[in-house]
Amino acid sequence: MKSSLRSVVATIGLFSLVLPGCKRPPEAPAELDDLSKYLYREWDNEDPEVLVVGLHNLRAFLQDVDMEGAVLERSWELTSIASTDVAGVPHPADRNPEDTLGVAVTSLSQWPVHDHAMLQIEPDQTITEPAAAFYERSFLTDDACFPDADCEFLETSNQVTRDNLVMSVEMVLYKNFRWVSLEGGDAIISRSYLDQSWVGTKGKSTIWQSFSIDVWIPQGNKTLRFQTLWSESDVANASDKLLIGTVKSSTDNIYEAGDEAIETLFH
Repeated sequence: MKSSLRSVVATIGLFSLVLPGCKRPPEAPAELDDLSKYLYREWDNEDPEVLVVGLHNLRAFLQDVDMEGAVLERSWELTSIASTDVAGVPHPADRNPEDTLGVAVTSLSQWPVHDHAMLQIEPDQTITEPAAAFYERSFLTDDACFPDADCEFLETSNQVTRDNLVMSVEMVLYKNFRWVSLEGGDAIISRSYLDQSWVGTKGKSTIWQSFSIDVWIPQGNKTLRFQTLWSESDVANASDKLLIGTVKSSTDNIYEAGDEAIETLFH
């Protein structure tokens, strides 16, 4: 009798594996290094739940970070991104993604996610990028429907010039955005890339490759900001340590400039 019961249970278990609607829930890494790569790799996954679990884990990881602390207390050095993580994403064929430096920075914005969505459809993005002498955004998909989440995706092409005492580089950056519905409100996640390397016209400056993931997660009426940038560049023979420090401070400056731009434009 017990043997027959075990057979029935086993049969039911087998059917449960193949019945429609019994799909195993997606899983995401909890550790920041792998989680950042997961979010980049899965950005365009057709199943939104794949990003939901990733952003849930990210929010959990960041909940104990002191957002009032110095940027060094809100940033991390990560390992390079892998070729498998950027498969299907245009990037320079002669460069190895595993030669990139990985840097992540977080911050808390005083403005809601909707304001940040409105900021993304501004053609002139120079106001949001202190390190850019020029930053003009073109829209490859309808932009008007994006701020209110009436459309899920926004695709953009960005003409960017970075110009300072040691470098002057013009490049085209592709950056695409996606809404993700979370408990507590809708979030935005973007993925960017360069489809080629860009050589500067001043000094020794080359941006060999770049990949980034940007996240906006609602936190009440505020927004939890997060970015991971994986990049390979040669700027005046600067050391990796100097480049990493520059990325950390530059990213934090971008967060501050974004908040100031929102206040100026919308408030």
